[in-house]
Amino acid sequence: VYRKTTDGGATWSSTTTVDAQTDCVAISVWYDRWTPGSASSSIHIATLDTSSDIVWYNRLDTSGDTLLLGNTPVNAAVNSSQTGVITAGQNQVSITRGTNGTLYIASIDGTDSYVVRCTVTCNTTTNWTEAGTNPFGRTNNYTILAPLLGGNILAIHRDVVLEDMGSKVYDSGTNTWDTSTTTFDLN
Repeated sequence: VYRKTTDGGATWSSTTTVDAQTDCVAISVWYDRWTPGSASSSIHIATLDTSSDIVWYNRLDTSGDTLLLGNTPVNAAVNSSQTGVITAGQNQVSITRGTNGTLYIASIDGTDSYVVRCTVTCNTTTNWTEAGTNPFGRTNNYTILAPLLGGNILAIHRDVVLEDMGSKVYDSGTNTWDTSTTTFDLN
């Protein structure tokens, strides 16, 4: 859910549901103006649930306080092999918008991990495709996506087993990820 204030928190709007599923265990948001050069005022929302074990997407238009998909988000997992096993407290989701307007969502769990992208209207599952070959391992790690210039994406990744932090870059022109991780914090 979300609530809005226009007076610095003195008063708040009523609660609006962005995902009506009762088993939502993780959420990530991206405000378009966090992407360099974007003038849009939309907030992109990715959620995970435990019953379907998939990633869901919705978009909030802040100028009119309207949700692209009401309170029923779209399945952003692009095929049945991208279902994984979502567990509360163990799985995270990350969402970002590239400087070329493409949306990206990353999900990692104990049985699957992937990054999907949407380059057109993102209100149907068929508009989401996998962003390159899976760049991460299949453990309960954590990833943050961030835009880079030229439409590329940076994935900052925490490997729980190795206790390392590293990064990979996605090249939007070739639809590929770096083949190796650049480790910047060893255990």
